Amino acid sequence: MNYILGAVQHLRREDLKSLILRPEVLRRFNDGLQRFLKKAVWGTGCRSWYLDRNGRNTTLWPGYTWKFRNLTRRFDVADYEAESSR
Repeated sequence: MNYILGAVQHLRREDLKSLILRPEVLRRFNDGLQRFLKKAVWGTGCRSWYLDRNGRNTTLWPGYTWKFRNLTRRFDVADYEAESSR
């Protein structure tokens, strides 16, 4: 919630229409997530509903909740492109 609240506050403060995650930020995050998942039980050859037909793991977050909370505790405007409402 703090992350979302930070984004909404930034939108209002700067009078922005939208925020779009920068493609390189998403790619870096997902690449790291996929590296982690290859070492997880789902990446060892088992069949799971987490895996798509190409074997790519599509789980939302495989790690500890406290690590996710640390990653998302503060909104980082540098990760986004902004669209002005003016």
